[in-house]
Amino acid sequence: MVGGQRQQKIPKWFARPFLAVAEVFDALDRRLMSLWDRLARLVISALQRTWIRAAPHVIRILCLLKRIGQSLLGRADAVWRFVAARTPLSCVTGIVAACSSIISTVVMWYGPRAILVFVIGLLAEDTPALKHTAAPAMVPAIVQLAIICSFLSAIASLAAFARTRLSLWILKAAASGFAVLTALTLYTAWSVPGELTRADSTLFPSETRNEMLVQGTWRLVPAIVVAAVFLFLLILRATAEFYGDSKRASAPGLGDRIWDNLRSHGRDPAYRKSLYHSALLHFFVIVILPFMLLWWGCPMKPYGVPKGTGTPVLEMVRIKKIKIKQPKKYVLSLNTAISFYVPKIDESQVFEEVDKLTENVYEVQQTQKGSGLGAGGPGPGGWPHGMDKAQVRFIRLEYDGGDWDQDMGYGSDYNMLLKFREYTKFNIAPKTESIRIPQLLRFPKKRAPPFVYITGGLRGSIGVSHAECKVLRKYCIDMGGMIFADNGGGNFDQSFRALMRRTFPELPLVEIPYDDVIFQRPFYFPSGAPPLWHHSGNQAMGIKYNGRWLVFYHQGDINDAWKDGHSGASEHLAEQAYKLGVNIINYAFNQYMQINYGDQ
Repeated sequence: MVGGQRQQKIPKWFARPFLAVAEVFDALDRRLMSLWDRLARLVISALQRTWIRAAPHVIRILCLLKRIGQSLLGRADAVWRFVAARTPLSCVTGIVAACSSIISTVVMWYGPRAILVFVIGLLAEDTPALKHTAAPAMVPAIVQLAIICSFLSAIASLAAFARTRLSLWILKAAASGFAVLTALTLYTAWSVPGELTRADSTLFPSETRNEMLVQGTWRLVPAIVVAAVFLFLLILRATAEFYGDSKRASAPGLGDRIWDNLRSHGRDPAYRKSLYHSALLHFFVIVILPFMLLWWGCPMKPYGVPKGTGTPVLEMVRIKKIKIKQPKKYVLSLNTAISFYVPKIDESQVFEEVDKLTENVYEVQQTQKGSGLGAGGPGPGGWPHGMDKAQVRFIRLEYDGGDWDQDMGYGSDYNMLLKFREYTKFNIAPKTESIRIPQLLRFPKKRAPPFVYITGGLRGSIGVSHAECKVLRKYCIDMGGMIFADNGGGNFDQSFRALMRRTFPELPLVEIPYDDVIFQRPFYFPSGAPPLWHHSGNQAMGIKYNGRWLVFYHQGDINDAWKDGHSGASEHLAEQAYKLGVNIINYAFNQYMQINYGDQ
């Protein structure tokens, strides 16, 4: 009895199927657990065997690094004693003073440009944000100090061979001046990037600031080393003895104590040695290893432009002019005080409507697909220096801080590739791709992508470092590539324009004329690029260099028209978006092959 009621038993014939299923699942669970245990044991044993095989090699490498670290100071001490025993000290101090004179002369000769471009790393000196930093006050002072240090160090390099106390004082003055010059330059390299970020975070985001700090410090390493060696030589007892300073020659100098401390590893040699080894290992992992992976890593797959010959056959069009009757206006004489025509407050919209109605209307008469796109003469299509069985690839750029992958892949920008194959009959890649900006330099020579695509803007901004801006500049100007940019909405326009000002500070972003060749082959666009959603403007923009467009910027989210469903746009408008994409790819291929191979 349960709760005053009789408990009903479940019939065995009804429970047997459920019990059988439970037993089956229980058996499967036990089998899976046993398989998982075996797999875990296999992985652990494989890792153990791998470590047992690799451990001796790892230990050998660590021991080698340890021996290198131990022998560095010993060999440096031996080299110093060898040089000091066989070379007069005047030669060493003279050489160091000459090096400081050369560096000061370079700063003096190039003036502010050497500090702003070389030390701070700016691509242009006339950035408006620069006036809000300490650079306008610091840079002229550094140049003036460099003039003094240049002549003083030159005199010191000659006076070093005269063993007099006057020569020692001249050397001290030159070393002190050069040390102050180096310190001021280093302070400028450390302070200005942060001030630029605070003044204009769009042009100088935090990534650019950090990169400018690191690169500016690395560029000043030679000057820092020369200043440190120069000062170190002058605080040695041997130097005081050489130049006849009897007071300082009676006891070890500060330099001798520093050198003995470095050579003997101080009061705790074990701690000092482990510190050296740790610093050396961190330097290798953080600095040397990434550099090796960057320059000696796996190269990118060569970009193949279809091989062949072809002369593009233009799309046939006919022109139909529409005549609009202009409304009559009745205006009395200017001498009268009454006028029957009162213009509207804002007639700009009326004028725009009139312009649209009176412009020529172009209608397509015939479209020839597979029209021999390319260069080199009549043929099925292609370029003479292309690659056999090449697949046209659509590559976009990755960046930090935003949605670089907006509408990427099948059903979106891959539709553009499908249409490109439909119009040109070229082979296409099985999918779209994305790469980081530094990877552009890892393509084989003359086999980089003729164009790269960049979009985004709905989330975040375009985070591109200063080094990546240099890569983009090299890719466009030296390698013959083109940037195909598309405003995806949000703050993409502001971020992209800032990126272009950082990458091409001397080249403006201008409107592309309607009669440009990019709007004529293979499809004809008499009114330029279709505006579509015109997030930031109606007309396509670009950056031109030596008669070639380095950048094509569509402000109307052309990628939205490529998507499945075309984001609500009509089929006709979507077809125009596809044709414009074909024109841009064709233009990029033609320019790239002409620059790298001379194809006409």
